[in-house]
Amino acid sequence: MADDTQIGMVVIIVAAIFLVSAMGLLEYRIIDEGISALIAFILVAYGVHLISKK
Repeated sequence: MADDTQIGMVVIIVAAIFLVSAMGLLEYRIIDEGISALIAFILVAYGVHLISKK
């Protein structure tokens, strides 16, 4: 089973994909730019929380 650090890293990678989508650098949009940036911000915060949790 994956520990919190591994899950946190995966969450941050997914957040990076949403952020790149929000900046318009992908050929397709996952969702609207504003919503995508908000989701990326929330996912990064959650990922950092998981990584820093002891």
